Amino acid sequence: MDKSLLRWPTFLAIFEDDKTSLDFFIHDARWDYVKLILYFGEDLVNMISSIHICHNYNEDFMELKMKISGRSISAMIIEDGFKEEMIVDPVSWIHNLKLNAEVELFLWRVCKKTIPTIDFLMNRRLTNNNMCQRGCGGVEDINHVTTTCSKLLKVIDLLISWGFRLPKFNSFQECLHGLKMMARTNSLYVKIYFTLLWFSWSSKNNVKHGKVEDSEMMIAARVLGFVSMTNQNVILSDHRDVN
Repeated sequence: MDKSLLRWPTFLAIFEDDKTSLDFFIHDARWDYVKLILYFGEDLVNMISSIHICHNYNEDFMELKMKISGRSISAMIIEDGFKEEMIVDPVSWIHNLKLNAEVELFLWRVCKKTIPTIDFLMNRRLTNNNMCQRGCGGVEDINHVTTTCSKLLKVIDLLISWGFRLPKFNSFQECLHGLKMMARTNSLYVKIYFTLLWFSWSSKNNVKHGKVEDSEMMIAARVLGFVSMTNQNVILSDHRDVN
């Protein structure tokens, strides 16, 4: 309202008084048509006059250039917030597997790409090397941690030799898609794979902190025992709910 119109690049009119401001064209909370027509063309005057003046406000506020809905910006922002909450999480199916809470939290962080992989840390300048510390020869990112790490693949091969036909993937997105399909017919293998990711990550962190990493056989055995115990707890919980 109090900005000199000479500094408004969208207006070409020449004002003798460089202190002329917008409120000069407003009288009693209405546009002063007589003053407007002295400085602007008729089309521009009509456009300016169509802008509603809210005399109850003590200061300027932003409006949309094109507002078809008739709603305020604040109302539309709030509505968008509700819409965002209504969007179904594309990995919500993982929750239906009834995994251990720690495993599910880990997977949620993986899906959000917030686990501190070496590549994650390097991108934030917290380390100068993003290679897998297990000696895989590859960059330790989300895809590597969840599908292509040599340690992970060795454990999968061991579980396969024990009769658990776990799949192998080339990327995390491929992993999510494949396991989602598998969950419809064999949720046990999906639980084993997801739990393995958590145990593999935890074991990898032992190396990071200077400790001895678990062997492939130890990880495989712990995964199977953990999944079995989790399933028993789920069955007992469901039984108590029924009673």
